[in-house]
Amino acid sequence: MNLIEDGILTIQDKNNKNKYYNPELINMQFDTVKTTSIYLDENFRILKFNLRKNKVEYDRDKLVALFNSSFCDTYVLAIDSENNSYKLSGFSKNDLLYFINSIKKIFHDKSSKYVLTYLKDNIQDIDFDCIYKSLKNEKFDNRCIISCSEGIRSH
Repeated sequence: MNLIEDGILTIQDKNNKNKYYNPELINMQFDTVKTTSIYLDENFRILKFNLRKNKVEYDRDKLVALFNSSFCDTYVLAIDSENNSYKLSGFSKNDLLYFINSIKKIFHDKSSKYVLTYLKDNIQDIDFDCIYKSLKNEKFDNRCIISCSEGIRSH
């Protein structure tokens, strides 16, 4: 589970504080991001988890679930038909370029610009332009690309 791997979610034993990395110990509710593309809906599940909205179920008598988040509270990822996941927003790494390449293969190698425009037109929840430009220009301090668990500069 990406939230555990990314250090966003920590599962601990309530008594001895041992950490667990088994995602089967919890059940998380994700929302499906609505798209206007039949292609995207058929080939990808685009999921969103909001710390304030989505439920996390676990054995509260034995475990504690801790979230590490500072300035944002929403994480978005895409999962393809082969269960490959692409972190798109909120995570410490961003897989937008891999996601674009995956889509390009199915679109018979259309340009990255074409796929980026297609994504912007069909998914409203993500600022694809900002993320794409930040990755291409190696501007890793832009707010759209910073992990929710990192602090942001005040100046």
